[in-house]
Amino acid sequence: MFPKACYPDLPHSESLGVAGVLGAVPRLALPQDRMVIETNDAGIIPHPALMSAAVSPSLVSSRGACEMKFVVDADVADIITAWAKQHLTADPHARESEDGYCVNSLYLDTLNFDTYRRRPGFRRRKFRLRRYGNESTIWLELKRKRNGLVRKRRVSVAETEWSQQISQPSDLDWEGAWFQRRLDQRQLRPVCQVTYHRSARIGTSDTGPIRLTIDRDLFATDAADWHVPSGPLSGEPLLNGQRIVELKFRDVLPASFRGLIQDLRLAPKSFSKYRESVAACISLSRLTGECV
Repeated sequence: MFPKACYPDLPHSESLGVAGVLGAVPRLALPQDRMVIETNDAGIIPHPALMSAAVSPSLVSSRGACEMKFVVDADVADIITAWAKQHLTADPHARESEDGYCVNSLYLDTLNFDTYRRRPGFRRRKFRLRRYGNESTIWLELKRKRNGLVRKRRVSVAETEWSQQISQPSDLDWEGAWFQRRLDQRQLRPVCQVTYHRSARIGTSDTGPIRLTIDRDLFATDAADWHVPSGPLSGEPLLNGQRIVELKFRDVLPASFRGLIQDLRLAPKSFSKYRESVAACISLSRLTGECV
């Protein structure tokens, strides 16, 4: 559930539905908190000071931020993409295409899958390693959720540095030491690799930065070591052609996102890439058994 401030009542829009879904092309509302970041002719944010707008709101707010998720069909995702390109700007971190990149993650859990089972002390926290595309930088990330608000803490390290520390810890002042201590305390280890393609657009509202992402081509496999994938995995995709749309913002649902939700009659849905991936690539006997 989302906090009331994040997700106030959304009355139905007077607009018609989505082409091919509800029978007509919708009237997409013009946002009151329209994008204010200027880009150069190539569509890139020119000043480093504005790069903070590209950071997920959950990383720049000490109290956390709201994240609303929707699982939609491809044709609805296409309409949302067109809307986002009109009202938001491309994430400057995107390198592989205009506004997309590959997200490669290694998720961690205990031998008893305490995070997956949402046991006390684990249910509101996820630990993962992440790589964007094939870059050599690894992000060590802790994601926490409480009362509908998401907070993230993360640090970037060189892949060679991480490999050395995880195999033979030697530097207590290492910038990723806080992450490694938590892994040791909770006895976390690699569980599954997850990759997907993400399109991201950013903007600002009266309450701070806003971000819209659309994820597709979700693949997963079990993990036998600490390697973080450097490209898409193969196998059967887990979304069956659907897309995961996330709206990220601080405190109050921005007018632009409210209009989008109303016009397309979007219904929030809980979706965990980690839980979906574990269920797909870990045997039922391992998930239901106890390892002591």
